Amino acid sequence: MMRSRRWPTEKSSEEKAMTNSNQRHVVQHPDGGWAVRKPHAARVSSRHQTQVLAQTRAKEILSHSGGGEAVTHGCDGQIRNSDTVKPAMADWSLLSPQGRVLFYIALCPDSTINAIARAVDRTERQVWSIMQGLRRGGLLHFRKKEKRHHYSINLDAPLLHPTIAGMTLRPVMEQAVAQARRNATDICEEIEGGRTMPEQSLYERLGGVNPIAMVVDRFSDEIVKNPKLNVNSNLKDWNTKGQLAGLKFMRTVWICAATGGPFQYTGKNMHDAHKDLHITPEEFDEVGDEIGRALDHFGVPEREKQELLAAVVARKGEVAS
Repeated sequence: MMRSRRWPTEKSSEEKAMTNSNQRHVVQHPDGGWAVRKPHAARVSSRHQTQVLAQTRAKEILSHSGGGEAVTHGCDGQIRNSDTVKPAMADWSLLSPQGRVLFYIALCPDSTINAIARAVDRTERQVWSIMQGLRRGGLLHFRKKEKRHHYSINLDAPLLHPTIAGMTLRPVMEQAVAQARRNATDICEEIEGGRTMPEQSLYERLGGVNPIAMVVDRFSDEIVKNPKLNVNSNLKDWNTKGQLAGLKFMRTVWICAATGGPFQYTGKNMHDAHKDLHITPEEFDEVGDEIGRALDHFGVPEREKQELLAAVVARKGEVAS
């Protein structure tokens, strides 16, 4: 059982300098994990398993409330760092994410998942999840030709929300698509060719820090249980002697940084971090297999899976001895 810890109450000079700004504090929760709270609030806004998840949530809150300061405290209650968060750009849209996906497929029926994701400003994984839901609702049809899927809209499918029960897509979608094609005749070619929107980073295509942390949490636990890796006593002790939570945090930050995310890895380099573990090439490959199985468990698309594994394999010479 963890010993109860009081919230930080004494204000440092750094805190006093920021009392007039919009803030969210990331602090250790007395019952375990990390929490986000307003200054001087009696109750936390949210609670998270890791500090990095709490930091992400604090920045999301600030971004959608006009910007401010995300203040991170260490385990001792002292301020570790403060990040300025800018206000989010207005992203109001008449259509829901599902509506935007449907509209773009109706407009450009031969589009790839990548093109649809760029058009609706979502990750490929998010778009695939949306499309599966639309398919289950009878609004979208899939057919596979050669090595890729093709999609078509069922314009006569009934809309499911009670306020529009009895309506179908046809009267709304047909007119909107016709007008869009008149106004921009080459819109599909532009997006398919990638000229209107930049390619998303691997970090963005993986869904950001939360999905990455979930993958890290799973493969880290599986590594501990893997008998092939427990043969190495150095590696077994490293994974089990009270520091697994810290390892998960550092692994999450490293992957976020390596995939193009807004994080900076400040730990030891790969050689120095692993030199005393005497990891063999075979053990390194087994760790890679565990990462691959974790990615499969969460349904990460093959392209993103292979890109992430390639980033890990690129460090083999620094880790394995």
